[in-house]
Amino acid sequence: MFFKQFTVRVRDLEKSIAFYEIVAGRSVIRRFHDGSAELAFLANKAGETEIELICMQNGQAFEGKGFFICFLTDRLDEIRALAISISTT
Repeated sequence: MFFKQFTVRVRDLEKSIAFYEIVAGRSVIRRFHDGSAELAFLANKAGETEIELICMQNGQAFEGKGFFICFLTDRLDEIRALAISISTT
């Protein structure tokens, strides 16, 4: 058994995709619309744990709390600076 995916509700799908591509080194492996929602799945390769991003324009308001994701890197200072620069654009 392994951890298949986790889902994150986002306000801005394009910015969120850019964040996970740049900071977490993931790529979009599939993307589609389902009703009023747009979904994107990111992973480092097929069969790996996926990050599912959901953007729903008319759904429950995003609160941005109660969730924690941890990535391991040996370039912490570089990745932190990159994350800060992305979040301010």
